[in-house]
Formats: sequence, structure tokens, C-alpha cells
Amino acid sequence: MGTDVQHHTDPRAPLVGSDGTRACVTEHGAGGSGAASTSSARPADRPTGGVGRFGPKWMPRGSLLLVLLVAFSARMITAQLYPMIQGATSLSHGSDGYEHIGATLAAGHGFRFAQDLCQTMLLPPVYPLFLAVLFLFTGPSLFATTLVQSLLGAGSCYLLYILGKRHGGHRAGLLAALLYALYPGAWIGCSRYLTEPLFTLLLLGFLVFLSGFVRTGAKPGLIVAGVSGALAVLCKSVAGLLPVFLIICALFLPGWRHCRRRVLAGLTVCLLISLVAVAPWVYRNYKVSGSFVYPTTSGGLALYTAHVYAAHPDQTIRKSVHQAAREVTQLAVDNGIRLDPRDSYPRWFYTAQDEVKLDRLAQRVARQQMAGDPFGYVRHVSGNLWRFWWGAPSPKAIVLSVLINTPFMLLGAFGLYRTRAWRHPDLSLCLAAAMYLFMAHVGILAVVRYALTVMPILCLFGGLGVVEWQNRRRCDKSRRVDAGDVAPVLST
Repeated sequence: MGTDVQHHTDPRAPLVGSDGTRACVTEHGAGGSGAASTSSARPADRPTGGVGRFGPKWMPRGSLLLVLLVAFSARMITAQLYPMIQGATSLSHGSDGYEHIGATLAAGHGFRFAQDLCQTMLLPPVYPLFLAVLFLFTGPSLFATTLVQSLLGAGSCYLLYILGKRHGGHRAGLLAALLYALYPGAWIGCSRYLTEPLFTLLLLGFLVFLSGFVRTGAKPGLIVAGVSGALAVLCKSVAGLLPVFLIICALFLPGWRHCRRRVLAGLTVCLLISLVAVAPWVYRNYKVSGSFVYPTTSGGLALYTAHVYAAHPDQTIRKSVHQAAREVTQLAVDNGIRLDPRDSYPRWFYTAQDEVKLDRLAQRVARQQMAGDPFGYVRHVSGNLWRFWWGAPSPKAIVLSVLINTPFMLLGAFGLYRTRAWRHPDLSLCLAAAMYLFMAHVGILAVVRYALTVMPILCLFGGLGVVEWQNRRRCDKSRRVDAGDVAPVLST
């Protein structure tokens, strides 16, 4: 039996099987969300709106509350156990320095790694500002940060529930949220000062509200989507071109061909909001350094590290990162750029002009080296295809990454196949966002940490695919019963 998804001109239409199984799929099936069942005796889920057993419309169901509690608890427990996990697997124990900027901001000394250093442009502003607000109340505290990031993780599960319920009913949304609640990589991501928990929440918020606009045309939701997308761009520098990429995808993906104007209008508004939000940060960078810097000055070190990966494919990730740091530091010394010796990586500067100078110098040297060995760069990109999913600093950490990520990748691929996401307007948006995040890292620098932002979308596809598969089997059995091929079970 075919499992193709029929395309509808109305973007609010549910996923429906191409062989006409809509009538026998219940309300909560990914194969026919919202369709009434005519051959299955299973009653549809009770509505969530109004006031009843499950409370007001905005209140989650009891089972969802349990999933959110599991998500929060698992992240908090892992955060407390992370020093032991890190020691056993040689995972990284540090961060990119966000906590230093957050503490300096909270102390009133500006966007710096330390009070006696220059205003930095190395990291985007949203996550350090988030830490600064938190540190105003708690002081520099990893425990408080992991607590709030665990709440953000539970919030991401709730947004996944909304996306899944919108396309496949309550069961599909609940399963998508449960999968992400049980994803160990997200547990580990909440245990350190990393942007991924906040960025994931902002990205999912962008997808929820923008897909809602595509379905209903609600303009307030579009504004919320634009703000969430702009904050995501300012939270993680790799997302800088995400709105542009989505606009390009809107011109070609088949799922948007019947609502292309609305999708393009929504994405254009989101792009304009992002430009307005980014403009003060770019202007600030220009005032600090006298140069145009968008979004950050981290590109030079990242590209040079990619060059070291390409030149030494047999080295571990940790050795390549340390070698790149040493060589870029030597570049700084050779060109009269002063670095602060308190940091082992070339990230702490006394003048913003030196920061920009080293960033552009490292980029130029890396490009020259890669141009001299194009096949080495091709090998590097090929290696990034697996490093994105499993690349970790040590062999033990690689084994752990394989054990954690592979089941979720297979489940996501299964759901992508079952739902034919590229043929549905809302799911096409999620698919395009995942494609961008994957390709943006594979082209330059990829480690398993960067897959954390794609895994929620794989969990969404996995939840939808499993429920669609279950409903399809139920429909097939119902047809056989109706045709007399299988004797119905009579209950007294």
C-alpha cells in the first residue's frame, strides 16, 4: 500500500494518505489529523479547548505535564552528574566563554571577557545577555544556569507537542515531546554554559508561530515568529543566513507550491524583523572596532580549525582544535597582535582592532591553505558528514555519541519517509530549517554538539511517523474487517 501524502491547497489541511484512507484515520493520527473515523470504533480524543477535565484551552493535558516533568528532571539530574560523565567519557568540560561575558555584563563592565579587556565581538549577544540577567539574581552560578536551561528544555518539548499535535493529533504531539524529553544529548547540553538550549527554544518558537501563520494567516503570530527568529539569529551566529535560506527553499520545495505567496510574505517579514534586530549589534561592532562585523569575529578561528581538520584527517578533534589554537596564536605573535595569556585560546584581546585583524588574518591564511589543497577540503567536508552526528573529542565520546544519536536519526528518517514532509507546507518549514543547520556546519566545522539543534526536528518527524504507521495499520485492519477478510471481534 502506498504511503504518499496527498497535497492540499489549504495549508491547514491534515496529512492524508494518497490512497483515500482519510475516513478511517482517527483524529490523532499523523496520517489524517482532524478527520473523523468511519470504520474504526476508537473514539476521537476529547478536545483541548474550553474548560473541562483538562482545564482551560492553554493548559496542557495531564500526560503532557508528566512528559514535561520528565524532561526537566532528566536534564537536572544529568547536570549534577555531568562531572562524573565528563571524567568517564572525556567530553568537554568548558564553554566558549559565555559565562565570563555574562558575569562582566552583570557587574556593569560591558560586553567583555574580563574587565581589563576590550569590548568583544567574538560571540553573539543574546546568550551572554541571558546569563547576565540570570547572574544579577543568582551571581555566577552553574547550578542556577542548568536549572533555567532545564526549564527551557521542557519548554522546547511543549513547542514540539504543539507542532506534532497540529499535524498528527494529541498522540503524535505527545510522542514527539516524549522523544525529545528522553534525548540524552539534550540532557548533556543543559549541563554547561552552551547556547543550544536557548537557541532550540527560539528556533522552535519561530517554527511554531510561522507555521501557524502559513495555516491561518494570523498576523500577530507572524510578528512573534519574526521576533523569535531574530533572537535565534543573535543567539547563534551560524543562524545568520537562516531567513535567506528559507526564502530560497520557499521558491522550490513542492510543499509550498499552493501557498507560496503566503510563505514568501511571512518569511520576508521575518527577514525584515531580523535585519532590524541585527542592525544595532552591527552598528555597535562598527563603533567598537571601526570595521563592519557581522555577525561575530569567530569565523577566522572556526575556518582555521577546519583547515587543520582537513590537513590532519587522522587526528582526534581535540588535538586538531588545540593545534589550530596554537597556530592562530603564533599568527597573532608574528603580526604584533597582543593576546591575553589567561585564556589558552586566541579569543581575549586588549583592543577590538586586534580582534578584527586576527579574525581576518586567520580567514585569509585558512582560505589560501585550502585553495592549495582542494581535495583535502573535499575530504574534510566528507568527514563533516559524520562528525556532525558523531564527532566528539575522544574515542569514548564518539562511541557515546553513536549510541545516543543513531536511534534518533533512524527514527527521524523513518518519520520523514512516512510523512513525506517535503510535500506538506508546515513540515517543509521544519525540514528546511534542519537542512540549513546541517549544511551550514558541514561546509566549515562540524562536531556532535551542533546536532543538538537538529534533533528536536528529528523527534518531531519520528513521533509523526510512528503514529501515522500505527494508524495506517489500524485502517488496513478495519478495511479487511469491513470486506469480510477478517472476522470482527464481538464483545458482549
